[in-house]
Amino acid sequence: MSAMDDWLDGFLHGSSGARIVGCSVILLISLALGLRHATDPDHRAAVTALIASEEERSRVKKAGLMGFLWGLGHGNTLVLIGLPLMLLG
Repeated sequence: MSAMDDWLDGFLHGSSGARIVGCSVILLISLALGLRHATDPDHRAAVTALIASEEERSRVKKAGLMGFLWGLGHGNTLVLIGLPLMLLG
């Protein structure tokens, strides 16, 4: 894991163009890992428990909105913690 950290850290210590590319790579990797996490069985079970009632099953739109807001909350937390850490080095 530390080798990957060093590799990603290398993107942030170059010219401004290299930093933009580096941040893009980091964001794409983060998105891929987030999507992988969202499809883990424990995550799917938690979301299913939220929409498992008979009443909620018929409201696909509401379930989709709930999932979107849940994901937005996860993402905001990561940005609020991660962005200052990246900017402050």
